[in-house]
Amino acid sequence: MTRIYLDYAATTPLDPHVAEAMHEVQEHTGNPNSIHQEGQIMRGFIDQARNDIAEVFSYAQEQIVFTPSATAANNLVLRGVVQRFKKLFPNITPEIIISPLEHASVYEVARALERDEEIILTILSVDTNGQISPRKLVEQISARTALVSVQWVNNETGIMQPTQEIIKVLHEYRAKHQTVYPFFHTDAVQGIGHVSLSEIQGSDFITISAHKLYGPTGVGVLVMPQNPLLDTLVQGGGQENGWWSGTESTDRIVGCAEAIKQILKNQDKETEHLKQLHTYIKEQLQKHIPHIQFYGSDEYMSPHMVSLYLPGVVRPDIALDLEGIAVSSGAACSQQSVAPSRVLQALGASITQAQESLRISFGKQTTKKEIDVLVEKLKLIIENSQKK
Repeated sequence: MTRIYLDYAATTPLDPHVAEAMHEVQEHTGNPNSIHQEGQIMRGFIDQARNDIAEVFSYAQEQIVFTPSATAANNLVLRGVVQRFKKLFPNITPEIIISPLEHASVYEVARALERDEEIILTILSVDTNGQISPRKLVEQISARTALVSVQWVNNETGIMQPTQEIIKVLHEYRAKHQTVYPFFHTDAVQGIGHVSLSEIQGSDFITISAHKLYGPTGVGVLVMPQNPLLDTLVQGGGQENGWWSGTESTDRIVGCAEAIKQILKNQDKETEHLKQLHTYIKEQLQKHIPHIQFYGSDEYMSPHMVSLYLPGVVRPDIALDLEGIAVSSGAACSQQSVAPSRVLQALGASITQAQESLRISFGKQTTKKEIDVLVEKLKLIIENSQKK
């Protein structure tokens, strides 16, 4: 049986251009922190990769930090900003503001900081489309607000936040009060390559993950401001300008840079492909499974993902896996958990509805024929569940 992969939001296949770039590095041996020729060759690979990403975002090279993952980058931002704020203002408990839909590497870190009484945590509400209100956000900001962290594109539903409006109101607040706070951080993992980068222009911190972009696992990127007012979390050899110590994974870093270049180079073509698939899959599902319900509105949705509720079908992802189709019921990083999705519940789903929901995500290799097979298998699964 030929399996069908429709879980691109969890991870993507390695792009051949990325594999080739990584192979070139793997032909060399050397620690990029060594001063001998072999080490400096590896250092050159990293410097070029950093320069390539800096050019994409119009930042300086020192503003690009490589980490072992996007989760590590998110931890660095939240914990690092809080630690530095507390040093600057020892008599003020800092506040972090987030949405209820954040990835676990933001949401759980923020909750942990709150439990440890390190911060005051404010979790904003979302409307029926899953979006936060920039106006309500700015009403929450005060002199103690150190950081606002809002995910650009949600990893379970594909819902996009109004990041440009958020950035605008934060910049206006900072100008009015003549302060650098609050910083704005966006987890851009699901947005890069699917939505225009102009939507996050002006962000202070941007988190990227290579393996969501047809790159390798085990490497993330944090784009930061010139003066980040950030404390480091990992001490050691002072790699990455002191922001993340530890010997760099040169081949993965090169692969990450190549993945970003390739996905942005072909973004217009690939986005059109994804939009066509997004329209097609919704049309076919609504045609053949009329009682299906979708989360979010197409107006505020990334084209590479649909999230839906199948009444009466518990854990449809497991049933589809048995039929040879890889999909997801939520975030892959918490996939082993049987707990219903926190994100879907924040959108108003009951525990039962969350357990009967499905995330389908697709990429540049996905075909309409694969979508047809998915729809047919779902119809059979629903029919069988109704017979029980």
